[in-house]
Parts: sequence; C-alpha cells; structure tokens
Amino acid sequence: MPSAIYAFPFAPNPNWSRFYSPGDEILEYMQKTVKEWNLDRNVQYNTEVTGCYWQEDRSQWKISVDCKGEKRDEYADILISARGFLNYWSWPKILGLMSFKGQRVHSAGWDHSYDYSNKRIGIIGNGSSAIQILPAMQKLPGTQITSFQRGPTWVFSGMTPAALVGSDDQSFNPLYRPQDHEKLNNPEELKKYRKIIQGGINRMFRMFIKNSNENIDTTNFAVEQMKKKLNYDPELCEKLIPKWELGCR
Repeated sequence: MPSAIYAFPFAPNPNWSRFYSPGDEILEYMQKTVKEWNLDRNVQYNTEVTGCYWQEDRSQWKISVDCKGEKRDEYADILISARGFLNYWSWPKILGLMSFKGQRVHSAGWDHSYDYSNKRIGIIGNGSSAIQILPAMQKLPGTQITSFQRGPTWVFSGMTPAALVGSDDQSFNPLYRPQDHEKLNNPEELKKYRKIIQGGINRMFRMFIKNSNENIDTTNFAVEQMKKKLNYDPELCEKLIPKWELGCR
C-alpha cells in the first residue's frame, strides 16, 4: 500500500522517504502518532478476553478478561470485535520442518537479530510476504536463495508511482525528492495527492469483477508486465505466470 495513505487523516505525514516505505519507517510513524495523540491511554496490554455476555438488566456488555492470571469483568455500552486474523501464526505441516537444524523463521514472527547474509536460504511459499522477503534477502552478501512454490502467483504493479510523485525515477518504488517534500508539506497539496492515490486504488477493485473489461485488461497488462520482467524467458514465463482464460479464475 502506498505510504501516503498508510497515514491517518488526523495525523498526515508528508515526509515519507519512498512511495512504498519500509516497515521500520511505518512502525516509527505509528508509534509517534500513538504518543502524540495519547491513543494508548485506554489500551490494556497482555489481556485476554475470555467471554462476552449481554446484560439485559444493565443494557450493557459484560466482558470477562484475564490479565496474567488476574481475572475480572469489564462493562461496556458498545462492543467492537477488532481482533484481526493474523495475530496467531502457525508453522505449516511439512514433514521434517520442525527437525531442521538451521535457523527457522516465520514471516509473521521475524527474527531481526539474526544475520541472514552468507547463508543458503529456502523460502517456502510465494504469497505477499514472500514476494517482499525474497528480493530483500537476495540483496544480502553471499546469499543463495531457493524459492519453493506450489504454484504461480500474480506479481505486478498497476500504479505508476513516478507519475504520481512527479519524478523522473521510473523505478517501482521511487524516492521522494526534496521538492516533493516541500510541496507535500502544504496541507492542501497533501490532501489532493492522497485523494488521487485513494481514487486510483478504489478504481482498481473493478478488476476483480470476473470477465469485466477491467478484469480482462488488467490480466493482459499483468501478463505482459511479468513477461517483460522475466526477460521473455519462455521457461520462466511458463512456470511463473498463472494460466488464465476467459471465464476461468
């Protein structure tokens, strides 16, 4: 997701380093925003919700919680479930995985203290996390990487970041220049810029309507972009580009 719309509307950030900023920069922004707006004033950490019960006599929810063995009940007028679905990750059931003697790390529980350079690395899967991990690992000195993929997946960019930024940098993830930051520090210019990106992303959802013109055009665009990035190598194109026909998923 472009960094410009990772920011909260009430805490805009005109100073992202890139169109797609790295995770540590996004984390820094989140932590800074929480501190500036005192957003964690009512957050209870290390607390598990063990039950929720509607109390008709009080017209409230009773929420039973457990904080490190201390059990208690809280009451609320409004109850919102916002647990997400990626908070509990697990290892896939692969024979021999748990007996592997080398470093074993899950993308959702990353070990930042380990030095991954000068290693033979196997990456299992080709989902969105693997797509980001593989090129970053490949840049490390002395790495030899094998990507284990059950099937091909789409990897393409439907946006033109350089045009949005107004930069001559034609890379997938251009840097913001000093003149870009100067322009975006104008609140009205930043708001206009964010709306352009948001509008573009919202329109992209049309491509998921099966067999629509947008679906067909985007698929053809994705195939051509992937072929180009694979240098039109017939073997790589055959293995890495998903098969697609009109009327099929």
